[in-house]
Amino acid sequence: MLKSQIDDNLRLIFEEESQADLPPRLQELLERLDEIDVPVGVASGVSDPKTEKNS
Repeated sequence: MLKSQIDDNLRLIFEEESQADLPPRLQELLERLDEIDVPVGVASGVSDPKTEKNS
């Protein structure tokens, strides 16, 4: 019962915060990052073993 209440309250707080407006500078930064063209695999830091050469 108590764990359920804690889970519900945390979920409610998270939902409220996720819908809050971002500060203008952070919003601008996110927009600039969206404009950057990053090749697949580079953004995640994960390399494709099929394209790597064996050393």
